[in-house]
Amino acid sequence: MRRQAKEPGSAGLFDGDHFAQATAFNSDDDHNIMWMITPAVDLDASAQPVLEFLSAQTHYSHDGFSLHIATDFNGQNVQEASWEELPATLAGSGDGEYDWVDSGLIDLAGYSGVVHIAWRYEGSDPEGNTGTFRVNDVKLYDNE
Repeated sequence: MRRQAKEPGSAGLFDGDHFAQATAFNSDDDHNIMWMITPAVDLDASAQPVLEFLSAQTHYSHDGFSLHIATDFNGQNVQEASWEELPATLAGSGDGEYDWVDSGLIDLAGYSGVVHIAWRYEGSDPEGNTGTFRVNDVKLYDNE
């Protein structure tokens, strides 16, 4: 599923629809790492937990966007958690700018207990790795 997301009039908002965005553009930093992390989610409350969302990119310059899960994130120190990368379809160089790309259903049945899900962005303005990535319509539900 692909939907066109035009340049927003203000950052993080398009047609009244809010989204998260990460970029290293104009940062002047040698290295940027940004995390968007969900609140704690108890997967034991679902028989067949799945995640899905939309992502978009613009000014693609590098592959710096990924999806992760942790069972040991304390809600404060992202570096102390054991983040495992999750398979997902993410917007990339072959996708149109601002086109929303469906992640597909991401099966979380292999995990139990309380987890945090995170989108990680890594970029560097001086190196030209300044692509912009967006996340929207995040859904976590029981697919039973």
